[in-house]
Formats: sequence, structure tokens, C-alpha cells
Amino acid sequence: MVLLPPESVFTPCEQPLLQGDTWGDAVSYTLALQSALQICAGRVATLNAWRAKLPLP
Repeated sequence: MVLLPPESVFTPCEQPLLQGDTWGDAVSYTLALQSALQICAGRVATLNAWRAKLPLP
């Protein structure tokens, strides 16, 4: 029996939308993108770690 990684790594990644038209809005958007990217990178790392532990065929 193969154990699957946590269900949370299979949820779609957030893709923030730019709302506004000022430099401040752009900075807020950049921070939201960075956060979303870090969360997605963590999910990919979890999947890669799980895959590395699978027995070779």
C-alpha cells in the first residue's frame, strides 16, 4: 500500500489578482505573489520529498 502525501499539497495554488492602479497597490500585489509562491514551493517540496521516499520499481 502506497501512502500518499498530505491532501493539502494537492490544493490549487492561489493566484492573487492585481487590484488597484497605484504604486502602493503594486507593492501589495508583489507581497501577495511572494507569499503565494512560497506556499506553492512548499507544496512542491513536500511532493518531491514524498516521491524520493518511494521504493524504486
